[in-house]
Amino acid sequence: MDWYKRARKNLWALPIALSLLTLAGLFLALLTTGLWHGVAWAMLTLPIGITGWYAFAGRS
Repeated sequence: MDWYKRARKNLWALPIALSLLTLAGLFLALLTTGLWHGVAWAMLTLPIGITGWYAFAGRS
């Protein structure tokens, strides 16, 4: 069963990281002003870029 735990961990690591990044970006955009809005924009754009990369990486 050790392989099952490793496989599950590898499967869910990136989606969990992307969701935490998105939540942090949303809270940062709502609670801060100024330069932090740019940081929040980057944090919200990064998951979209990563998703697009994985969606179109296999296509030529």
